[in-house]
Amino acid sequence: RKARESGGIENPDDLAGQGEVQFFSGDYGGAATTLGRLVEATSGEGGGPERRSVVLRVAMLYQHALDQHGQAAALIFRLAENGGVPLFSNADLLFLLARAYEDWSRTLAERRGSAEKKAEAE
Repeated sequence: RKARESGGIENPDDLAGQGEVQFFSGDYGGAATTLGRLVEATSGEGGGPERRSVVLRVAMLYQHALDQHGQAAALIFRLAENGGVPLFSNADLLFLLARAYEDWSRTLAERRGSAEKKAEAE
């Protein structure tokens, strides 16, 4: 407990609960950060099915709520490399990865188009 209070080791159950509350409160950025800390805090514990499910949830938060498609793609790729997620085949993960890359490329194209229009206006 002392380590937790001083900013050291965090209790995975506390992080999971906090992440759930943030998610359902609409604080998707906070949820992604908290659940990401949960993944880091439990990374030395073998990466069981529960942790892999949390990684997938964080990836979906990055993908759909935060528009951080590169982060989402990296996490999904890591999941596919490390044995997948319960109830998802590797084909499912590859589909999610393809969607992350598709959304990422669309976002980059939109940004490029906006920058070009801004430059033309000046």
